[in-house]
Amino acid sequence: MFEDFEEEKELVDYFDIQNLYFDHPLSIDEEEELKTVLLGFSNLSQIYFKGNIDLISIEKVKDLLIMSSTINDAKIEKIITCDLKDDEYNYLVNTNYKNPNTWSIAYYKDGNNYMIDTIPNVREFNTYIDRVKLLVRKEKLTPLETVFRIYDIVKLIELDESIKDDSLSYIVRTNKSNTDGYNKLFSYLLTKVNISNYLGTIKNSNNETNLITMIYIKDERYNIDGFFLFDPAYDTLDKKSYKDNVRMINYNYFGLKLSDIEYSKYNDLLTSALGILSINKYEYALERLSSRKSLDINKEFNKIYTTFGKDFKTIYDEVHNDSYIDDIIIGALCDNVYEDTIRDSYSSIVINNYLE
Repeated sequence: MFEDFEEEKELVDYFDIQNLYFDHPLSIDEEEELKTVLLGFSNLSQIYFKGNIDLISIEKVKDLLIMSSTINDAKIEKIITCDLKDDEYNYLVNTNYKNPNTWSIAYYKDGNNYMIDTIPNVREFNTYIDRVKLLVRKEKLTPLETVFRIYDIVKLIELDESIKDDSLSYIVRTNKSNTDGYNKLFSYLLTKVNISNYLGTIKNSNNETNLITMIYIKDERYNIDGFFLFDPAYDTLDKKSYKDNVRMINYNYFGLKLSDIEYSKYNDLLTSALGILSINKYEYALERLSSRKSLDINKEFNKIYTTFGKDFKTIYDEVHNDSYIDDIIIGALCDNVYEDTIRDSYSSIVINNYLE
């Protein structure tokens, strides 16, 4: 009688399970217990894959969900945020699912931060990224021309500050973004074409803080060698008021010098790590760096060092060198990148309703 009671209690416990978390490869015993849960009756609503769980274990869970006749797979949310090799990740994104919209995967990871979306949306996002990479590869652009090309692509997104979701897949899917989303997508695309960059913060005269992208560019064709700031959000124009060929000529925030930005007509102030790097006297910049013991500042500089593979003195010197991206260079970029096509190839990248 006691054994029957324990068995009945165990079944009740399984029925009450709502969430499952997997953070390591499943053992044989765990597989058997999982079968009891997934092939029996349960109130399961979410399965989370994280940590070191492997592709084989994820596949086993997926197969058991398909086999089960007692639970509704369409009502169970499956989330994958674990670390996987590139081939394993690509397999999971592109394999078949019974209810693909109930599967979500982390498509962007930066340390402990990540963005997730449904499998169909991630597939669409990856297609967009692949098309941008193909475009850059086919055009055989120099480093500065590559930055210029991607800058123009991102500028064609419609600015909408009411948008709260600045995840990359949402921006690509809707072609709309708030201010920070421009730089997030710009930075991500640059990384995908092997151009190192860092997302910093900038504060304007209204005390509003936004993201801005710092890029190290060495390009012999244009005699450019140094660190520069870029902000496609502040160079975008309302698509309802301007045609594309007008919208594309705005380059006020393309290639600003960190050491000069505090004295520019925008009256913007760099904050945190970029603020220290922009100081025009090295000894004072080093003093500021040494006196700032905050964890956030240390994390920022560690990320800068890791991104660019340079120490503070080297980065500071290249921030303050004599290399400039002026109007003459921007004019040359327009001529060299677009020639007679004048942005016609954007139809292969930008959502069709942006083209008249």
